[in-house]
Amino acid sequence: MTSAEDFLRCPHDLGDYLTKSHTGALTGTPVAASVGDANDNRRRLEESVSRKILVIVSEHGYWAEELIGPVSKFDEQGYEVVFATPTGKRAHALPPSLDANYIDPPLGRSVTTEENARLGREFEQWCRLESPRHHQGWAAGRPHTRARGV
Repeated sequence: MTSAEDFLRCPHDLGDYLTKSHTGALTGTPVAASVGDANDNRRRLEESVSRKILVIVSEHGYWAEELIGPVSKFDEQGYEVVFATPTGKRAHALPPSLDANYIDPPLGRSVTTEENARLGREFEQWCRLESPRHHQGWAAGRPHTRARGV
């Protein structure tokens, strides 16, 4: 194994990769002399990897529970959550997702618990969604040319 690309194909060989002398620039140690050194090298590599998650949210509204659930798990695991919307405008929760008393017409019952409604209202007040990134133009508007009959 001679490169980081090799590691991506063979993650079980990370220790061997980290003990190679060419990793000195990354780890600060030319060769791991012991298992402890290899473990230190592994930890340094893992810490250098970006721990960001991009969450794309609709500007037309999101169901609070469906956003808060995953975001809270990402937060618990130590990821930095970056929000984006199509034009960079702030996204807002759909009002029924913030109201435990709202009765869903097709079901004839509430679909939001009091706890989820409260968490949704708290998340709406938080400034995390104030300045989302603008993702328009990151991908082609019509990525499938066959859709246009071409």
